[in-house]
Amino acid sequence: MLLPLRFRAKNICCCRCAFAQKTSAAVAALSHKKHLAAAASLSRKKHLLLKLVAHIKENEEHPLIMMVARFEVSKRQDLLLEALAELSDTPWRLQLIGDGSLRPSLEKLITDKGLTDRVSFLGNQLDVTSSLEESQLLVLLLDWEGLPIPIIEAMRAGLPIIATNVSDINELVSDFLINRNDKDELMKKLK
Repeated sequence: MLLPLRFRAKNICCCRCAFAQKTSAAVAALSHKKHLAAAASLSRKKHLLLKLVAHIKENEEHPLIMMVARFEVSKRQDLLLEALAELSDTPWRLQLIGDGSLRPSLEKLITDKGLTDRVSFLGNQLDVTSSLEESQLLVLLLDWEGLPIPIIEAMRAGLPIIATNVSDINELVSDFLINRNDKDELMKKLK
């Protein structure tokens, strides 16, 4: 039972009223904490969204090219690097997945051509799917090959593919095939 109004002035009230005031204060504090947590969560989400937008903008401004292959004689990372070096006015980034005996000479070529800020070596990867999903183009330049798995993985990721017209690759890729060692044609396709 509440006290008459004349006794409730100046915060004088019965026990139930005092409990209600304390409960309301606790609920208000809890509500305030929830709002702060929601604001912090919103701030984190906003930060992640801005980071994602920046990543998308960077990809639009500097498309990510991927080549997945061992660094051996039959794989032509050197041809790709030579072509990209001549496209210095065109925005691009390159990630090379793989490893092998030619890595030191490729690193030297990258340094000599001044491409160190645009090319990264990711080494051997067990799962290239996530890397391919982040890229905008797969380039696979080969002197000979059977059925290259990176082309199949890039097709699954929905990527455009530039590849050399060797073996059975023309059965998988039709639009962006180049002849072996044709740097000029490669440069046209990359533009």
